Amino acid sequence: MVFVLAISMVGAGLTGSVAATDHTTTLEGDGEDAVVDFDAADDEYLLHTIEADGADFGEDGTETVYFNVSYDDTEHETYSAVVDDEDADYEVNISESDLESVPGDADDTTTVEVTTWGEDADDETTTDADTFAVDLEFAADHATAYVDDPEDHDEIEPGFFSLATLNVFDDADETVVQSYEETVGIADNETEVTVYDDTADGDDAWDEVVADDLESGDVMLSAAATVDGEPVAMFYDEADDDLVDETEDTYIVYDGDDAFTVNLGDEFDEDSEEIDVFIDSQNALEADLDADEVGELYADTLEFGYMDLQTEFGVVDTLWNLGVGPLGLW
Repeated sequence: MVFVLAISMVGAGLTGSVAATDHTTTLEGDGEDAVVDFDAADDEYLLHTIEADGADFGEDGTETVYFNVSYDDTEHETYSAVVDDEDADYEVNISESDLESVPGDADDTTTVEVTTWGEDADDETTTDADTFAVDLEFAADHATAYVDDPEDHDEIEPGFFSLATLNVFDDADETVVQSYEETVGIADNETEVTVYDDTADGDDAWDEVVADDLESGDVMLSAAATVDGEPVAMFYDEADDDLVDETEDTYIVYDGDDAFTVNLGDEFDEDSEEIDVFIDSQNALEADLDADEVGELYADTLEFGYMDLQTEFGVVDTLWNLGVGPLGLW
């Protein structure tokens, strides 16, 4: 799954940079740039001026300039623009939301690498590349995890999903299974945690889960999720306010594309430092979650009946593993 990563840099405060407006950070490119209170907001911006090597871009032979942002050898945004050959420079202006997939913990700093250059009509470099570091100082209410394919990681433990995605193909129906487990730093329950999926098979796996029968606000019974080991509801597109409370309950919302947003409930407070998030494109029993806890979540908290659950889990699993019968929990 390839997604456009939106990165938002929040706040006008910065170090080693000049604030052009209350919502704009100008990057000087001197290695000292920093964006304070970064939260991937779409109404805050980054500016940077790309200068021609010669008197103007015409002398360089440059037709297109590029502004690339990467972290840990992964590209998160590439901006390009056609320039006037009479201009000596070009001002890049991107929304901080264009960098939303950059990983980072709440109240912590992620240092990204910015590279700018120019090319001619033959894609030859004509304005030399310039590379510099920018610190994204994450706000207390913003944290992000980024998941790509497992070959990009070297910390995979057999039998445990850690910072990776496993793709399992069933010979009968070639079902693709996506499973992620990420540990993310938080400040308190006001921290909104987002997990971004940039895996090759993410689209196929989650398209199968969503299919054509889910509507906005539906619980995704064909998927599974836990936060700190406890099963939680996963909703499609938006949460159902009749089933969960934004302030009190912990749950996950899948946006239907590439992002899973974790809403933290009141069991988390200012003493909470991190959470472990597990997401699986199989149902809760296929993902080996605790059957008793899953049964209680679905039948008690989310008020699913026996008929609703047996459609997804089957008669035997609903009755004997989830412990849910026609009259409710056993």
